[in-house]
Amino acid sequence: MKNNKYQLNILGNSYLSYIVASHLIGDELDVTILNDPSFGMGENYGNLISELDKSFFHTWGKDKNLVSLQNLNEYLTPMPVEFRIDDIQVCFGRTPSLNLIEMLRKIPSFFKGLKDKDKLIKDIIINSHQFDESYYNFCHLVGANIFRYKTFQNLVIEDFLVHCPDSIKKIYEVFIENWFENISSMHQKDETKKALMYLWRSVFQNKISIKTSEFEVFHLFLTMLGQTYRIDQDAFKKSCKKNKGIRTYEGEVLDIHQSFGNVRNIHHSSEKEAIDLNQLFIICSGPPENMVEIERLHPGYCSTLLRIKNFAKYQFLQDKVYVYARSCDFGTRMPFWLLYKNNDELWVSANLKKEDASKIDFDIPFIKEKIKNDFNFFYPHKNLDPDFIDQKRGNDFYYQESDWQNFSRTQLAYVPVSKKFKILDKRKHRFVKINNSNYFGPLRNGPLGLLSLLMELKDCHKLVSR
Repeated sequence: MKNNKYQLNILGNSYLSYIVASHLIGDELDVTILNDPSFGMGENYGNLISELDKSFFHTWGKDKNLVSLQNLNEYLTPMPVEFRIDDIQVCFGRTPSLNLIEMLRKIPSFFKGLKDKDKLIKDIIINSHQFDESYYNFCHLVGANIFRYKTFQNLVIEDFLVHCPDSIKKIYEVFIENWFENISSMHQKDETKKALMYLWRSVFQNKISIKTSEFEVFHLFLTMLGQTYRIDQDAFKKSCKKNKGIRTYEGEVLDIHQSFGNVRNIHHSSEKEAIDLNQLFIICSGPPENMVEIERLHPGYCSTLLRIKNFAKYQFLQDKVYVYARSCDFGTRMPFWLLYKNNDELWVSANLKKEDASKIDFDIPFIKEKIKNDFNFFYPHKNLDPDFIDQKRGNDFYYQESDWQNFSRTQLAYVPVSKKFKILDKRKHRFVKINNSNYFGPLRNGPLGLLSLLMELKDCHKLVSR
């Protein structure tokens, strides 16, 4: 029997595709997910969830009756993020009280002017539970309000600061003034401080830039102050599929066929016949460039993954995401790299300047030498000489924006990339702009990292053209 429902296909291999499918699926809409690993969301972007992101997810699950999102805590594991740059070692992603003490002790230059700092640290230690609860309650309020009422056009920081607990607000106000003071006199400041600002924004907001509005600094501060988590994507996707009966295709997209500027069907490795559709959503970081072309407003850095073979030598590393950089490396071919454990495996995510990334075999010797040198710099007594296997291109992409263009403290620095994209028409041997499809992901140039994408995805039903 012919299916008369409106056919929406989601091309994307992450848990976010399952959230959108759960949100959209209904009596008049047939939603199918095409799980192609080359349309992934990235090793850092989307996998690392902040407390604010979690609050947004919980509100989404509650308001739209999405059981898997309501039970999101079952699929999250705390995952601290440790930054190593020059002689500074600072760890975020634990409880708010521990994170704040870490900031006050390890990066005091961002809190100049804060009175009675030693007394404040003692008070936080004594009243840690109270401080943590005030942070969690505030994050829940912010996440809920953003989900229910906010767009990028009406994100006004005063709307949130009026509800901010005094214990957090007074520290934030010192932090933000130091942040902008650092920007305005950056040529006089040390390179390590500048590199820290780049790193925090790269990891938590997907931007290699210190050009920020007040709301971006507010979002960054809340993220640094709260816990960070990894999501068990396989278990979460299985839950969504069970609760909503989502149909999926596992395998590789071979071709996307268009006619008169509209996607008509997709050839997939799991099916002999083409999969027909009325509309296509692509939800991923950077889709394969030999198939899909998305506008990019700025140059950037893309990830390359390598697995460390001699895992036993690295048992001194804890279950964290490690971010390594040296201040002298910013502006070079590979400014920073990440190290993380995954199922008793140790993976490196090296970020190379996009225009410099050639064939992976040509890049690997440079990456290996750089990582070996950095290991010897950060762990001089370990005599580490890593062996690498399973090298492949990753899915993360970090925009690099000019720091010296005009920007406003009061207005969100957001110039979005079009949701529209082009696909390769193999018959015509050229890319063709597509009308009945939309792209969602970090290439859209959102200013708030994952939260930017979530704000767009929660309104994706408005783009369904049935």
